[in-house]
Amino acid sequence: MAGVLFQSPSPTVAPVSPGSSIVDWITAVATAAAVLVALWLAVRDGRRRREDEEKRAFAQARLVRVRLSNWSMGQLPVDVAGMLSVTGYRFEANIHNASDRPITGVVLALWVGELSGQPLATKEADVILASSDETLVIEETPYRHDAPIAVRVRWEDPDGRKWLIDLHEQDRLQPVLFTGQAPRQFQLTQAERHRLFGR
Repeated sequence: MAGVLFQSPSPTVAPVSPGSSIVDWITAVATAAAVLVALWLAVRDGRRRREDEEKRAFAQARLVRVRLSNWSMGQLPVDVAGMLSVTGYRFEANIHNASDRPITGVVLALWVGELSGQPLATKEADVILASSDETLVIEETPYRHDAPIAVRVRWEDPDGRKWLIDLHEQDRLQPVLFTGQAPRQFQLTQAERHRLFGR
């Protein structure tokens, strides 16, 4: 008996519709676009939140008001007995925290001569509560004729941002974020120079 040859049937391959591949491609592109849009929105919202936080922080920092309530260079006032006459520097800074949050690490610093290194003298206050005042005083001798000087007040807000105000010409400047920058030189007006030094 002749053998019967059986042949397995060929697998049936479903026809691929050209339209289905286009649909898959469009779906993939739409998914990728949705992910990109979501990422862009997240980045944009994060940037806006940071900008809003920085604006609020700066608004609070502007409520810290600093002024030189009294200062002298050269001949300092004599003591109570009127027996001493010394030359040097005396800076009295009043810091008023008009914000609704405390500030900490408040420092009044004086540089004489080299303005890029460590200050010659500092006076500190651990904390100034909201709606409170503190007066810091630096007295340093001797006086160095015509040496450049700088006077700075620095503090930290409750969020850990450090702020500074460099004082000059008895003006109150806007606070700026402290990033390690050197202080700005204290400048005298012509009237102040004449009052202090007669020229």
